[in-house]
Amino acid sequence: MREPNLRTSRLAIAGGLVAALALAGGGFLLGRSTSPRPDSAPPPATQPAPPSPAAQPEPPHILGREDLVALVAKAADAAASGQTLPTGLQGQRFELVLPFGCAGPATADSAAPVRWRYDAAQQTLRVHVAPARWSLADWGLAPDKGGDGTSGEGDTGVDARAGEAGGQARLEGFWIERPWSNAETCPPVAPGPPASEGAPPLPTEQTLALAQWRSEPGRTDTARAGRAYDLVKRLAPDAAPGPKGLRIRLIGRLARLPDGGSLRCTQAAGPDQRPVCLLAIALDEVRIENPADGAVLGTWSEAIVQP
Repeated sequence: MREPNLRTSRLAIAGGLVAALALAGGGFLLGRSTSPRPDSAPPPATQPAPPSPAAQPEPPHILGREDLVALVAKAADAAASGQTLPTGLQGQRFELVLPFGCAGPATADSAAPVRWRYDAAQQTLRVHVAPARWSLADWGLAPDKGGDGTSGEGDTGVDARAGEAGGQARLEGFWIERPWSNAETCPPVAPGPPASEGAPPLPTEQTLALAQWRSEPGRTDTARAGRAYDLVKRLAPDAAPGPKGLRIRLIGRLARLPDGGSLRCTQAAGPDQRPVCLLAIALDEVRIENPADGAVLGTWSEAIVQP
């Protein structure tokens, strides 16, 4: 056997290194070919879409002055044209603001149905709001002839037999001043030449009224019917009514009249007269407010009290 010398040892070592490097390179290449590529990674799990929130029903629209004025204007046009007045109005909610006392405080001896007066010495505000009153005949209406007075209109129905003493049903409510305007504030004072001394003021045209038919079945709060809304309240001078006057806020729903509808328009003077219209309502609440600061000075509940 030949003894290894220096040269053969070096050749053996070099051959071993080459073999090791070849083995390592082959393993590296084999690993690259078998490992998954980044672009071939499995797609992420699809997340389920969050459930869409349930659609919330829109709150019912509350009719305001603009809505009521437009509704009655449509009714007046229909009446003047011999067309059918709008129907299906019963039960719709409304909230109406009526400014009053725009010309300032009333005198101590005033008998105006709607007035206010402030006593600075006693720091006392006195308010008197008396609803207008009409008979059914004033609007060409006859008492309800139905057996139960409801005419199929549910809780908006009324019964003429439950009216005031003597069986005379009546209507109580308010004229809407300046029904050609949607403004719920006192009108601005228009500059102009002063009126001639002793000349009577121009007549105010009243063409739109809201009224309750004061003969509703089940009503036990009859003490409220026919009474004015009177208020006596102590107020500091800086809280007293100013140039904006006061305002009445009526809150309720549209009701019906003895003929089954919610609207009635008449032309007593003939076809050349602007129709005068009545809208039936059922009040839930009446407020008197100071528009200067929004303060509620008095509140009266008009809701029907069931026995």
